[in-house]
Amino acid sequence: MIGCHFVDMILQSTGYNELASVDDMGITVTSYPYIPKGKYIVFHNTGGSIGQMKCMSMENSEKLVTMLRDAGIWSVQIGVKREPYIKGSVDMRGILDLSQTAYLLQKSNGYVGVEGGMAHIARSVGIKSVIYFGNTLECTYGYKENTNMSTHACRPCYWRSM
Repeated sequence: MIGCHFVDMILQSTGYNELASVDDMGITVTSYPYIPKGKYIVFHNTGGSIGQMKCMSMENSEKLVTMLRDAGIWSVQIGVKREPYIKGSVDMRGILDLSQTAYLLQKSNGYVGVEGGMAHIARSVGIKSVIYFGNTLECTYGYKENTNMSTHACRPCYWRSM
């Protein structure tokens, strides 16, 4: 089971692997009228309650937003309002519910973010993603369809980088 996605591991360990797989994940999508016109990438650079262990640096996030903007691609930041704002992005933190976020992702040209809930939602609506793995294992939580990046700074313990 090494190298198997965690959803498939859970299904196999409970005997439900014949009934479902990670490929069966889905989410209800609700239209949201205020999405950017033209090309845009959805961006989420923090891992919520895990905090600094799942966080792309603000400096690198702002550089990426600038590079995308210079290429004519908007960056739309999602997440909760208390998360730090990425300078240069379209700020949608704290505005969208989960199904509207799924819609925004579904209509986007891609997703850039850390491993976590939004990465799984992006995958469930079929969006190619670039995912940063801070302290979690890409071989367990990543998807082969994505570009998975890691520093391997904290292996095998998830908690040492606090």
